[in-house]
This record gives sequence, C-alpha cells and structure tokens, in this order.
Amino acid sequence: MDVDNPTRMNASELSDEAKIAFKEWIKEQPTKLSMDRAADWFLINGYRGFTGGHEQLVNEALEEVAQEYEARRKMCQSLEVPGFGLPLTHMPPEDERFPVLLGVESWDWKAATLLVREVCMMKVMEELTNKPEWWLKIHDPEITKKWRKEVLEMDWAAYRPYGDFTPRMAKAARFLTTDVQCIKELQLKAELYQKTGLIPIFDYSSCVIKSDNLVPKELRDTLRSAVRVLEDVPDSEKDWHPGTTHKVLDLVHPSLWPLIYGRSRVLRDKRIGVSEAISHCGTGEVIPKPMLIEVPGPGDRWDNETTVPSVSTKFQWLPCDVVLDGQSAKIDSYINNLHPVDHANLYPVIEKFIEKALPAWDVIYRWPKEFETQRLTETNVNPECEAKDICRWECQPYNRPLEEGEEGDENDQFRPGYRESERFKRDWAWFSKTHPAYLPEPVPGAKHHLKLSASDVKTEGFFNGKSRIQVIVKLANVHLTPEDPEYKFEVSEELANFYTTEPPEAQDQGSDASSFQPAPSEGSPSNSDVSSIGNRPLSLNLSDYHSIYVDNDTSEYEGGSWHSEGMLNERICATALFYYDSENITDCHLDFRTAANREDLSINLNYGQSQHYPIEQTFAIPNVNRDTLQYIGGVLTTNSPSTGEDDTRAVFFPNLLQHKVSPFRLADPTRPGHRKILALFLVDPAVPVISTANVPPQQRDWWGCDGPIRDTLTHRLPAELTQMVLEDIVEFPISTEEAKSIRLELMDERSVKQDKTEESISWVGWNFCEH
Repeated sequence: MDVDNPTRMNASELSDEAKIAFKEWIKEQPTKLSMDRAADWFLINGYRGFTGGHEQLVNEALEEVAQEYEARRKMCQSLEVPGFGLPLTHMPPEDERFPVLLGVESWDWKAATLLVREVCMMKVMEELTNKPEWWLKIHDPEITKKWRKEVLEMDWAAYRPYGDFTPRMAKAARFLTTDVQCIKELQLKAELYQKTGLIPIFDYSSCVIKSDNLVPKELRDTLRSAVRVLEDVPDSEKDWHPGTTHKVLDLVHPSLWPLIYGRSRVLRDKRIGVSEAISHCGTGEVIPKPMLIEVPGPGDRWDNETTVPSVSTKFQWLPCDVVLDGQSAKIDSYINNLHPVDHANLYPVIEKFIEKALPAWDVIYRWPKEFETQRLTETNVNPECEAKDICRWECQPYNRPLEEGEEGDENDQFRPGYRESERFKRDWAWFSKTHPAYLPEPVPGAKHHLKLSASDVKTEGFFNGKSRIQVIVKLANVHLTPEDPEYKFEVSEELANFYTTEPPEAQDQGSDASSFQPAPSEGSPSNSDVSSIGNRPLSLNLSDYHSIYVDNDTSEYEGGSWHSEGMLNERICATALFYYDSENITDCHLDFRTAANREDLSINLNYGQSQHYPIEQTFAIPNVNRDTLQYIGGVLTTNSPSTGEDDTRAVFFPNLLQHKVSPFRLADPTRPGHRKILALFLVDPAVPVISTANVPPQQRDWWGCDGPIRDTLTHRLPAELTQMVLEDIVEFPISTEEAKSIRLELMDERSVKQDKTEESISWVGWNFCEH
C-alpha cells in the first residue's frame, strides 16, 4: 500500500499478513482495548485512509486469546495459582479472602472514619503501653493519676490539627471519673498481654499488634549468632540495597532472583522440599508470560477495561511453603536467597519466629469480621452559631471582624498558605469560641471497645484450619556511622546504570515527640522513596561509572515512604517485624495510614451549608478537599522503657495499612550504630501463589554445586571442563551480576506501579458538596 497516497480502506480489505499482525498486536496489549484505541494500530502503521470495520478482527483476536488461555489452563490443572492455571488477578469472593487495598475502588477496603478524639485516645494507649511494667501499674490508682496528668499536659494541637485532651475532654471522656475510659481499656489489654503476649494498638476497623515478650532472649541470641555467617563476608560480597547509600545491607531479600514470567522454570506436577531444592536446579518448564486475559480488572467478565495498577506482568516475589501442625511451623520449601545447605542452621530459627507470629497474624486476619470496633461516632456536625449578626449568610472562620490596624480582606481565604497563616489562627480561635462544636463522648465502659479476649487468641487451627501457608522472608540491617564530611562512596556499575537509564515504564508514559508531629501524609502529598527511584534525581551521562560519587550523611537514616507491601502478585495480607538487634540509634516509629470513609460521610453526615471546618474539627480529616487517607498513628519500634535493652520488640500489621519508617540517627554521633530486622510477609492463606515449592533455585552459584546436569557432566568430562561448561551457561540459571540488574528492573517497575496505585487511592476524595 502506498501510505503517501492513502486510499480509503476497510479492515476487511487488509492482506492476511496485515490481519495477523494486527491481531498479534491486540494480544500483546496488557488490557483489552476499546475499539477506538484498537484503531490506533492502523494509524501507527501508515493506514491513514482507514475507515473501520476492525471490530470483527478485534473480537477474533480476543477469542483466540481466550482459547489459548483455556488450553494453558488445562495444561496447568495440576498447579492452579494466579499466573499459572489461574488469571494473574484471580480473586476469590470477598467473604473467602482477606480484604485488599490496591487502588481499585470496587475492590478496595475502607476503614471507618476516625474522629480526632479517638485518634488521640489511641495515641495515649500507644504511649502508656511503652512504659515499664505498664501491665501491672495500670491497676495502681496513684500511678494512673500521674499518667492522667501527663496526658492532659501533652501538646495535642502539635500532634494533630484540632487535637485536644483538655480537662473538658477528660471529663467528657470520663477520664477523670471512676469510669476512666482509656485506663479501663488498658486494664483489659493488660490482662490480654499477660496471657497472650499481644497488645492491640490503633485498633478499630483493623489493628496493629505489638509485643515485647513473644521472643525469648535465647531465641533472639540464636538469631543474632545465626546471621553472622551472612554478615561476615568480604566487602565485595556485601549486598547494599540500591539507593540507600551504603546504609541498608540486604542479607536475604526477595527482589533478588524473583519469579520472572517468561523465564523462570516451574514444576507443575510436583512440590520440592528443602532437601530436594539443589538437586532440582535447572529443571521444570518455563512459565509463560501473562496473557491479556490474565490481567483484567474487577468485574464479571475477564475483558473488563478497568485495570489493576498494582499487578506486575514481569515479576513475583517467591515465598516458601510452611506446614502448620498444631502450634508448630515447618518450612517445607527453600527460602529464596537463603541456601538450604550452607545456611541450614537458619531455617529452624526462622521457623521459630514464624511460630511466634502465627497467633498475631491470625488475630489480624480475623479482625475485620470478628473484632472490629469504634469508640466514637458522629452523624451531626452543625455547631450553634453565636455570631449570627456577623456570619449572616454562612458561618466561616474568615468572617471574624478584623482588629484595628490588622491588614487583610475577605479574599485572604483564597490565597495560598491561608491555613498556615497567623490570620487563620486568629480566625479559628474566634470561630471556635463563637461556634461551639458538640464533640462526642465515648460510651462509658470499655468492654465493648475491646472485643478481643485471651480466649479468642488461637494456639492452633490458624487461618480457618489451614495446614499450609506461604511466607516471604527478608533479613536486613541498617548501619550508621559517625559523619565524615570528606566521605563519598563510589557507586557500583549496576547503580550507575540504574541512575543513567530512564525507566522503561517512564519511557512508555512519557525526643519521644517524633510521633507527636502532625502526620506528614496529611500536610502534603506523599513523597515516597519508591517514587524517587522511579523519578531518578540524578541525570548522568558518563562513560565511566567509577567517576560517580555521592555525598552521604552516614549518621542518619532519612526514613521511608508510604507504601503497602508487595504487589497484587504476592497477595501479602500481613507483616511481622522482629527488631532483634539495635545499638546506638535514636527512637524510631512505624507510622500508619489507610483509606477511610466507609460511612460515605458526604451523604450520611449532617453538616451546614459550606461549613467544612466543623467536619475537620470533629473528624481526623485535616482537609476535606483532599483524599480520604487518614493518618492513624505511629508505633515505637526501638527499645522502649518496657523492653529496656532487650531488643525483643515485635510489630504485626495488616497490608490494609500503608506504613512508613520515621527518620532516625546515631544517638551518640561519635560511635557507629545499627538496627537489624527480620521481616516476614504472610501470603493470604486463601490465595496461594507460585512458591519455591514449584520453582527450583535460580541462583547460578547454587546450581553449580549439585544437580542432575552437573552429575551428567561429571560422568562425561573432567572436573575442569565441567566447571568451564557450567560457567559458560548464559541463559539459565541466573548469575549474581544479572540478578542485581534484574532487581533494578523490578524496582523500576514497582516504583511506577506503586505510584499509579498511590495515585488511584489518593484520587478518592471526601466529596463534601455545597448544599
């Protein structure tokens, strides 16, 4: 066809080759295209006179995809998991799985909307449960009297906008009466803690659980000793996490040697145990790349055009299988990146930590259905106006009469920075005085606020009696050293490439008071470190990567970003963090936030015409014109007075909560410091994924040690030639150098997709209209 002199052409007039090319292009798209979007192919390929008629070709292509997928599904029937036998976005019915927060509104879980006072009450309980022997002292009237005084003297306005715990509120909350609300609730939690070791905090629609006595010192010390073999390696073999400027040392990380669609090998007709892993290196069939049909959005039809931003079509972290038998947990397949022979001594240690996590995970898994609670509710935020002669048409803080000589006018409210201005402080003080708000009181008594009792905490039969679960393991250290103004570190070749190459997805698109600060999430859009990787701050074009140096404050960890764990592919539903070794670092918190507005307040809340400020004063909503993400609070993760120097703190939380690590630094800037963490991620027991039970090890270093291919070679060749053959194999298994390059590609993809997920979640606003 002469594209410079186009003639009008219908799709039915295309050549067979062009029809095939068009249909293959349709199949390669990540989601089903609309007919208008499908027509772009003709413009891209020079058919400028195209008149349509391509609908049949599109439908034929989709039908072929469905047929190919069905053939694949039948072939994979012996192993049916998302991405292999089941669609990549496969989700059981809502009542058969754990809820999700993915950036897909029709799927996403929403929490009840917290009131400011309940947020402050939860803060009080988090702080008090960090005190030494709080579970005993909470029953001592003299001590609790002192604690009440401390609470009333806290700077609540600095903690949260409109936060308060004044004498008036104390009386309203019955904090100073015999029926002391927070104290009563903590007395119940003290009993729960002494019997189970678990302390629910930030507990309402979901909950966080912390503990200081789950991990015996002997187990802590065993882990410290066992990981030394991973730490005591030559500097050239240390794996510093990309982008952390030699502060975060990865000992075991799931982003190395992940499942790679279209490359990794899968055993679909058998499981391999820990002892069999090495001998199966290199075996199995290559897992196909996901097809269009496997990545639909929610809906009854697979061709629904709603996309899921948090699904990867390239990678998946690999969990290990764990067999549950009563109270015991046995790792049943190798831990990815932890050698099952060389590091065999770590396996039983990690099993013990999994066992310690099971009761807390099970409570978190059951919480939304069984233990959800809410201390305060409100459906009416209409304050009484005591300045009707001034407000006249509507009640707003900027109605305040200006003082003599005070500059300003009625347009100040529209100017940037009004809410942070001195004028707004005066306006709000006047508004609060002339428009007294009714702030709700907790219902007396605490039993109905804490539905969880010690008898509800299981010691076996976890997750509705599942006999097998999947866990992703990560071990990492944060190392800080005294600051050296002259110190610069030389980046590796992989990191240089990472910073000098634009992400493919971007190309396609074109004091103890640290947790008393107003939540960063509420003051400005999130600024995630994951996002900063995708929007790389360095713009370099250097022929020699050895000339790239980065200035580095080695004495401080800058903190993390708001994120959920993993992608949809991993189906992570809960996390366990064990802080088993800390030295010479300042207090650090893990902050939480989540999507709110389950009640649909814009419809079910009675508020005055254009009166949004009373809504913000009552609910923990810093700005009704922003998203529905609510900051919940932060849990102390470093040694607290209740733990001393024991390093036994553990924190458990659901993947319904976005979280981020607060900054911390060296306590004594003249000495080095560190913190070491074991992180365990629980895959939703209702939605198992591809695991190391079906994916033989992909590490070339492991593969060369043992296995059927090496056995065959050693029978036919001298040892030297055998080693040369193994070293010359390029495609599979994967070398360390390539694995690190793949990790950067994985980080690229996740940074872009997590940004999209964050954008989708943040796009949901409060929508309080003028009425």
